[in-house]
This record gives sequence, C-alpha cells and structure tokens, in this order.
Amino acid sequence: MKFSRQGKLIFTTADPVCAAQILNLDKIQETPVSTGVTFENITERFLVFDIPTNLQLSELADEIMNKNDMEVVELRRQCQGPEKCILCNGPHSATSNICPRHTLEQKILEFKCRNHLTIGEARRLYAHSSKTNYSEAAKINSAAPNIEEIVNQRVESIVQNITIKMEQQTTLLIEIFQKTIENLVQYLVSVFHQTDLKKSPNRKRQMINLVPPTNTPMQWDAGGSNASN
Repeated sequence: MKFSRQGKLIFTTADPVCAAQILNLDKIQETPVSTGVTFENITERFLVFDIPTNLQLSELADEIMNKNDMEVVELRRQCQGPEKCILCNGPHSATSNICPRHTLEQKILEFKCRNHLTIGEARRLYAHSSKTNYSEAAKINSAAPNIEEIVNQRVESIVQNITIKMEQQTTLLIEIFQKTIENLVQYLVSVFHQTDLKKSPNRKRQMINLVPPTNTPMQWDAGGSNASN
C-alpha cells in the first residue's frame, strides 16, 4: 500500500481475487470511494510463484496460452535451489514476517504513509527518530516468541497486586467499622448512665406516692380478671 502525492491510496497485489475485491470497493469506513487500475504498473514481465520444479516449462507455457489467451514469448525458471532471503540471507522468503529487515521495511512504509513522505525522507526520519538498526531488529525478532510469556507474567503480577490491595483495604474497613461500633456503644452507655444519675429523689418519691395504698387483698380468678373480697 502506498500514499501518492495526489492523496490517493495505491494497492499492489499479486492475487487476482484480492485485486477484484479491491476494484469492487465502494466504501472505506463509511467513506464513498472510487477504484480503478493504474496502467503504469502493468508490465510485460510477470513472476509465477509456487511452480513445482518437476513441471516442464513448455507445459506451463501451453497452459498459459490456452487458458488465458496470452502469447508466451519466453519462460525461464530463475531459482531451483533452497529458499534464501535476499534481505538477510535467512532460510525464508523476503516477504516473510520472521525476516527482521522485512519487518523494518514495513514499519518504514507505515511511517511514510502516515506522514505523507517520500520513501527517502521516511527512511531518514525513521532512522533518526527510532535509532533502529539491523542488530536491534534481529534482537526484537528473536525475542518475539517470548512476548506472550512475558505478558502473561505481567498480567499475573498485576492481578496478585490488586488482590493484596483489596485484602488490605477490606481488613482496614472492618477494623474501622468495629472501632466505630465500640465507640457508639460506649457513648450510649455513658448517656444512659448520666440520665439515670440526673433523676431527682423527689421525683422518685412522687412516683412512689402515686401508687394508692390498699389493705384489700387481691385475688385472680381462672379467667384472668381480678376481684376484691
């Protein structure tokens, strides 16, 4: 993917199905768009991938001409040896995600598209800002399989810290609640005690005098009512 000076997005793909899907796009993130073919990118030379080495080139040429209405002038098999990356000489293709140079190029292209720069400006600014070189990219790529383990360890550590903090807060709240209840009970007991001490003896005597004296014995019948004799 490229970002042109005219503000257009240029997609390059070798998959015909992907090209057909891109040409049928009418919206990108709810934004109406129009698509077309850039004829400057069409060439008379093509690369055909994943062809078995035991397949004769003449058979391949006949099939291409018969099924695609094309004329094959020359057909050559360029590579017959083991796969080797042209960027880092590793045992993988140049577009593999495990290639550190390819990963670095993808980051530079992303930086170029986001800031609307040329490829030269993007390389210079990216190298100046990130100070990334081949050895650092190789170290980052070699440490990639351990990222999941590191993330799991950090998440587990965070969960443990949160659990410890919650237990400490719960214990503190329980202690505060217990102290509050104890203080409240002590306050109520002191209030009741002071109220009892403030009662006047005369008032107690008056309350006793309100009860009428009687010498008549009281009897209770089986029905629960009282009768005087």
